[in-house]
Amino acid sequence: MPKARRMILLCLGGLLGIPSLARAECGPRPVNACELVNNDAEIFVGRVLSQAEDALEWRMRVVRSYRGSTKGDIVVAVWSRGDLPSLTNLDIGGEYLFYVSKTVEDGEAKRTTPHTCGDWLPLEAVSREELAFLSRLKSRTPDGRVFGRLIRRVGILDEDPVPGIRIFLNDGKKSYSGRTDAKGQFNITGLPPGTYRLSSTIQRELLAEADDKIELVPHGCVEAYLMLK
Repeated sequence: MPKARRMILLCLGGLLGIPSLARAECGPRPVNACELVNNDAEIFVGRVLSQAEDALEWRMRVVRSYRGSTKGDIVVAVWSRGDLPSLTNLDIGGEYLFYVSKTVEDGEAKRTTPHTCGDWLPLEAVSREELAFLSRLKSRTPDGRVFGRLIRRVGILDEDPVPGIRIFLNDGKKSYSGRTDAKGQFNITGLPPGTYRLSSTIQRELLAEADDKIELVPHGCVEAYLMLK
């Protein structure tokens, strides 16, 4: 599942948008799980009942739903949690937290975890922070987040942080901002869902109109890499 991540280059007098980058490896789950909610239609805790005839599919009962209308007994295709698609084993009677996509074919719902970097965990392995975050998904509280780092490239491999620069996000109705710290990092929180345009306090003559936009889903987050050259 691609993660919401942006790279924006501030260079040669222009602000150039680079497409979202897909995560090449399955990294550790974010503590607050905000990246995981960007693409998944349903998030729930399921108690495994049995394996279906298809070795990839498992019958389970939804015991707690965080997103979507899933309830009762369902079937989910569960891929392994490794980097390559493969079958997996679940414990009968065990409870797991699942992030799944949902499609409807011929009136029948098909649910599946991502083919790579399968987003599921035994419930006892899920952090309190993640469960607390998920418990807020059905609220209307604006708690989206855009975070990242502003750096200056030095040579081919080295980079320096750019501190003290204010970063702005504007959705056409309201402006939000944050300032880069000593490590060049910024964190803008409390955002409602929507489409945002990113800008900064870097001198206007160094920048062109920014075409790149940030799409933020409810309770989601986007990581932005900013480079000044």
